[in-house]
Amino acid sequence: MADAAFLAASLREATIAHLSRFSPFSEMRREDLEWMVERFSLVYTPREGILLEPIQGPVSHFYIIKQGAVVGESPAGGEGVHWQLVEGECFPLGALLAHRPVGNVYRAVEDTFCYRLASQHFDELLRRSPPFHDFCTRRIAHLLERSQQLIQAQYTQASVAQQ
Repeated sequence: MADAAFLAASLREATIAHLSRFSPFSEMRREDLEWMVERFSLVYTPREGILLEPIQGPVSHFYIIKQGAVVGESPAGGEGVHWQLVEGECFPLGALLAHRPVGNVYRAVEDTFCYRLASQHFDELLRRSPPFHDFCTRRIAHLLERSQQLIQAQYTQASVAQQ
């Protein structure tokens, strides 16, 4: 039994050390990291496997990439890859904060392992950890700004094409 407890503590410490290399986890209090890690599950998605897609309904988990990479693609296909996430990055913040389905398909580029936290624990972590809350808020603001820039660029491009 002592071996199992030692193994669990070692795994928890290794997970905290790994996450502490990335923002916002590097700014979070130790007790909040421990609380979060104790509620994690680890999920594997094979290359080309789908982690999330709009038809799954409101998002039920927060993901942090432990190893591998994930791309966001248009659900209709044909428009290509919108973005790529790598080790230490997390998703889908916008959908979790709004309690809605994702707008894109999240697909593994290679064999990918993610830490996964249930949405109710994500909500609690937002309340517990000011650095985590601040990160999520700033990340969403950045994504909105990027979307606005993309829309403006497309509008400009369409105007030039019409002229």
